[in-house]
Amino acid sequence: MAERELSVAILAAGKGTRMRSRLPKVLHKLGSLSLIERLLRTVLTLKPHRCLVIVGYEQEQVRQALREYPVEFVEQAQQLGTGHAVQQLLPVLGEFQGDLLVINGDVPLLRVETLQALVEHHRRMNPAVTLLSAQVVDPYGYGRVFCDAQQRVLELVEERDCTPAQRQNRRINSGVYCFHWPALAQVLPHLNRNNAQQEYYLTDAVKRVGKAIALDVADPQEIVGINDRRQLAQAYQILQDRLKEDWMEAGVTFVDPDSSSLEETVELAPDVIIEPQTHLRGVCRIGPGTRLGPGSWIESSEIGSGCHILYSVVSHSRIGNQVWIGPYAHVRPHSQIGDHCRIGNFVETKNAQIGSHSNAAHLAYLGDAKLGSQVNIGAGTIIANYDGQQKHFTEIGDRSKTGANSVLVAPLQVGSDVTIAAGSTIPARYPLPDDCLVIARSRPVVKPGWRLGIRSSRPQEPQPIPPGSLKIYPLRLFPGQDLKQELERVARQQPLQAGFVLSAVGSLSQATLRLADQTEDHLLSERLEILALSGSLCPDGVHLHLTVADARGQTWGGHLRPGCLIYTTAEIVLADSPEYRFSRQPDPATGYPELHIQPVAGDPYWSSPLSQPKQNPQTKEDSVPLTRTEDTVTGIPS
Repeated sequence: MAERELSVAILAAGKGTRMRSRLPKVLHKLGSLSLIERLLRTVLTLKPHRCLVIVGYEQEQVRQALREYPVEFVEQAQQLGTGHAVQQLLPVLGEFQGDLLVINGDVPLLRVETLQALVEHHRRMNPAVTLLSAQVVDPYGYGRVFCDAQQRVLELVEERDCTPAQRQNRRINSGVYCFHWPALAQVLPHLNRNNAQQEYYLTDAVKRVGKAIALDVADPQEIVGINDRRQLAQAYQILQDRLKEDWMEAGVTFVDPDSSSLEETVELAPDVIIEPQTHLRGVCRIGPGTRLGPGSWIESSEIGSGCHILYSVVSHSRIGNQVWIGPYAHVRPHSQIGDHCRIGNFVETKNAQIGSHSNAAHLAYLGDAKLGSQVNIGAGTIIANYDGQQKHFTEIGDRSKTGANSVLVAPLQVGSDVTIAAGSTIPARYPLPDDCLVIARSRPVVKPGWRLGIRSSRPQEPQPIPPGSLKIYPLRLFPGQDLKQELERVARQQPLQAGFVLSAVGSLSQATLRLADQTEDHLLSERLEILALSGSLCPDGVHLHLTVADARGQTWGGHLRPGCLIYTTAEIVLADSPEYRFSRQPDPATGYPELHIQPVAGDPYWSSPLSQPKQNPQTKEDSVPLTRTEDTVTGIPS
């Protein structure tokens, strides 16, 4: 007999009243995945001809949650039972001649091997329907299956419709069926609602369809249905037990399995030891001989061999070999810890690269920093990486040391073999050369009314802005960064209220320009020197022109576009004027967002006739003074 095509229908239209939630029951999380996602990932391994999800209650949420999966959605506008749900497939499957696997969306622990066995048994025995059943100790809450000695189904009774004698039967119905679709399609229109719930039962179709057989599942835990939070917690425990048993068979030690948890995306090498109260989330890879915990949280991180992480948190980071972390350390995202390092008591790292054999034994904060090898961070050392508006970077060379209670104010460059004396505060942009001792001492200076570097909050008369005032922002960009995107980021983060470029030098590995009177970008795929960069910057847009020279001395210029990548460096000085505010506003004369200039304080220029708006002869509307085209929004310059 030729193998028939297989389609799958997942019933996911119900509300799940006992969950006491606005969220559809099938979207509740079991570990890192929702109930229906876990089931979908299992059934899709069967490579079905079609995978149909029947939706109803809050169906938009279900559709959105499953948008990345290769499924078709079928609407059940009224939820009138499982039989009514499958009736919605009649116009969808039509003349389909294969088998239909029907599964409730709240059975997430099914193994693919079980479903394969069900389909194969159905095709071998060739009944109208094969249902998955199980013999359980406590059948309460499940419909009962009554069979003869050959496993032919004699009767199916829902729990609420069972007599006291029928409730003694311990063979339960899992709600998983494999139907021959042509046989099912004939009986679906004839279902009725003569039952306690006044619903169309799919079990009624099983009785009418013809020969029905049952197949007992080997592990009854696979067909655990989830109707409330208690059952959700029980299912999570079953899932955890499976995972930990598999890893223990692979050579991993769980000192107290019940107190630890992990996800399927975790990879553990042999001889890893998981201490009590340790939890692993996301994509983690743990090397051989590493001991995690007790009391640690590891999330989406790679940890080498022979490490020990004690009462600590490691998140989205990479840890080398033979590293000791903790107790009570916090390795925050984008940290890279080299081999043979120690990140000790109450040390916090963030976006930090720490070279091999370096130590921060206690009470330190290392943020936005790069440390060489054999660096020693004294107790209480702080890298002050935030100036109130922007984060800055600090680099410390090999074999350098910081004394207790040192403060390194970023941006800062510390050479190799540098010793910073205890209690020193090293100011920003104060480079420390190789092989030196740095002692920073000063007598206390008290400045009344100072608050976070801003004027006192006490009411004061507004002070005029000195004419010609500028705030300077020197930048250095690094290889691979996008010139335009980085300048836009600076304009937003500062924010620059009336910014412009003072100077720019550097090199590019490629440049993307929009040349004069062109609508398409022009790509220069070669190394180029930056000759000039000019234009204005504000939080809602930039307008910049770039001039570069190639290896032959030929120059190119045009609108700066994304795709100008730094080759070795770019040294840029931006300026911001507190006297004005720039913005981008639609200009009816050009059709593009243009530069709008607004004075902050009194300025003689703005009261002169030269500054007054002129009437456009074409639009007869007031135009904005001193405007420029903006290519970052429209993409086309005027």
